[in-house]
Amino acid sequence: MGRIVLKEKNIEGYFNRWRLLWIGIPGRWYDHFVSSDLSAVWRRHLIWSKPAGRSLREALTQRFASTTVFLSLILGTEIRTLFSPSTPANDVRLALKAREYSLEYFAGVALCLSIFFSIAALIANFTSWGIYTVVGDENLKLIARSSIGLYGAQLPNRLVVLVIYSFYLWVALFWWIIMPTYTASILSCGGVVLIVHIVSTYSAIAQIIMSTGAMSSYRVMDRTYEEEKLPRQLAEELLRRTLEARANETPVSAQYKEINRASVMTGGHTATSFGSAGNGLHVEDMDVDLAD
Repeated sequence: MGRIVLKEKNIEGYFNRWRLLWIGIPGRWYDHFVSSDLSAVWRRHLIWSKPAGRSLREALTQRFASTTVFLSLILGTEIRTLFSPSTPANDVRLALKAREYSLEYFAGVALCLSIFFSIAALIANFTSWGIYTVVGDENLKLIARSSIGLYGAQLPNRLVVLVIYSFYLWVALFWWIIMPTYTASILSCGGVVLIVHIVSTYSAIAQIIMSTGAMSSYRVMDRTYEEEKLPRQLAEELLRRTLEARANETPVSAQYKEINRASVMTGGHTATSFGSAGNGLHVEDMDVDLAD
């Protein structure tokens, strides 16, 4: 397989924390708006990378607990805002009742939609948590890998995305109600820029984790090589493996089957593969060409 030649200045640009977008690492444009760890692909990697049993159950259900707390806080904030005795909230309720298509009216509609999505997400998350908790250890991977099982585990995440953006929408509309136009514009645009930066950053990390097979207990890099490299050099190597794995388009199942076979051969202690998981690269392939 031909090597990918990357100029060092381009690689450094990928990992400059002052960049707004991590262009090239998240593979799809919407990964800059929806974090990759909320995607179905992330769930498939999670399911395939963990052995059946307690470790897989903990990996699947730990997000349910934190999501329940998060949604409860969001829903409480939304309900308190809707029934608040404050003047802006009262104006919103009056506009909704009078069907006045003003800024207050649309802020009220966005708030009500956000409450609806929060309740739906809370129900889906709590129900999914209860269902996956009772499945036996030997059958959990079977249920989770099935199409309906994967959809059931992914549904709360999709609703959480709707909750987050609808929450921001009504908050931004309230800014336009209670603030001068220029102040509301700065806050609204600044909030969007910050959200995109946060999401694209963690989507980039998630893509690296999935492409290198880092979810498994098998070492991605040889320990000696890892300890000798600087943080920037480690980032460059992880980027190289991510791009090569994306070019190979190895299925998730095949990726972790190869990782597991390598782990059995080496006793699961150290890595013999020096490339990204599932792409067939070995230690002698380490001489990646970083052109000046």
